[in-house]
Amino acid sequence: MSSKFEHQYLPFEEQQALFKALRSYIEIQHSIEWEKIKLAHLPDFNIEDGFRLFDTDGKGFALTDEVRRLLLELGMKVDRNQLYLFIWRYNNLKDGWLRYPDFCSAFTPLDQNAAELLIAR
Repeated sequence: MSSKFEHQYLPFEEQQALFKALRSYIEIQHSIEWEKIKLAHLPDFNIEDGFRLFDTDGKGFALTDEVRRLLLELGMKVDRNQLYLFIWRYNNLKDGWLRYPDFCSAFTPLDQNAAELLIAR
């Protein structure tokens, strides 16, 4: 089967796999953004208090295992590898620690209006 997008440097099957992955990525990112926007519209939600849930001793960061332990205590089963992916995606220093700026990056919506709601709190 061929496509008008088929190029000699990328076989059709690989194009389809790429497009499928891109579509999944776009859908997931849209869903994540929507959840961030909903959080921003909760009247009592603010990022600093959200971070404090994980940084219980006020040291300024939370280790991956601390985040996982809290999630398990809350009844949320999270695969360790999935959690590592989340933390490494947002951990600017790539040391496995989730710091406040990393947490802000993870939970601040791209939508400017929603982001401003969070910043104002």
